[in-house]
Amino acid sequence: MIVVLPQSNGSVNLSKKDLVMKQIIKSIAEGRYKIGEKLPPERALAEQYGISRIIVHSAIVELHAKGLLIIAPRKGITVADYKRHGNIDLLEIILTASEDQDNDLLISLLDTRLLLEKEFAALASVNRNEQNIKNLQSIIKKEEKALDIEARVEYDFALHHEIAHASANTIYPLLIKSMEHTYKRLIREFYTEVADTSAVVSKHKALLEAVIGKNPSVASNVMSELLEEGASYIKSRHGLK
Repeated sequence: MIVVLPQSNGSVNLSKKDLVMKQIIKSIAEGRYKIGEKLPPERALAEQYGISRIIVHSAIVELHAKGLLIIAPRKGITVADYKRHGNIDLLEIILTASEDQDNDLLISLLDTRLLLEKEFAALASVNRNEQNIKNLQSIIKKEEKALDIEARVEYDFALHHEIAHASANTIYPLLIKSMEHTYKRLIREFYTEVADTSAVVSKHKALLEAVIGKNPSVASNVMSELLEEGASYIKSRHGLK
């Protein structure tokens, strides 16, 4: 069966090699090729995608260099154990490849976000400065006036990123920013399900008050409530418990 490669769009001009890489990563992200499983031979992939074997080989070599595939002479191509040996860059490549991630990966992402952002909020309430407070106030004011989902997504992400920045830990905002695409996709899924966003805005205001009042336990609890509610909607959307 020949698979039609997705077309590049917008200002990004993807080569055929890039499109093959994207398709292979998508197949791994969606669980069609699992860790340790063999991919079809290059010749079969070339026939499947309707392109030359040279392009397929080039794509596989690059995915091997990124740590996603293992190339072994006379043993073929297998999916590397990226969960054990990968890094944050490889994780983001996998997460952005498909809207339909492997369930274990999605649950792990939601759990990790909850664990980290509770700490971000607690530290923000202790270490925030006046500029952080002004930025958070500005974001919430804009959020209240937002009329469409995309605007809400932008302001929601901006608030979480500012909270991470206010923690005064240099790494925390970098972690959030490095996964911006995936975070925004999850936020978008939530707002697609939730028409009335007033409760979210109210919690954002409560979070701000806890940060202003330097109350780490309240800030952490409010962040937990926000993320647990969001995770509940997203898991339900994906048929998860």
